[in-house]
Amino acid sequence: MSNLHAVAIILTVATLVFVSVIYASNWLGKHVDVVLTGVVEGVQVSARQRTLKLFIMYLSQLGATVGITLIVAFGYTLIANSVSDAGVRTLAYLCAGLAAFASLQWLVLGAWYLVHCIVALRQAEAD
Repeated sequence: MSNLHAVAIILTVATLVFVSVIYASNWLGKHVDVVLTGVVEGVQVSARQRTLKLFIMYLSQLGATVGITLIVAFGYTLIANSVSDAGVRTLAYLCAGLAAFASLQWLVLGAWYLVHCIVALRQAEAD
């Protein structure tokens, strides 16, 4: 792979992943808001519906976000290993580190949100 192609791929993927992760973050936040408040578009929903929202929508999207960022990190590592220019290799490794950090961040924050939502749902069922 030429260095120019590698840079083009790195920057294109970085832009697409950045936009995707921001979109996923907003979407995940909306699921958490519904689970915590129990309100969807101004309508109160049951604890069962909130639980389903948490375990079906939130967890699947969280898993996809973590998985995709890990795959992208691995892809950047492969690009870094296939180029000869040190600057392009460094750029690829930096992007790999950023993608791996995003994956780890969502893994930790996602688990924290999950526990927080489960506690809130148990409290709602007890009330």
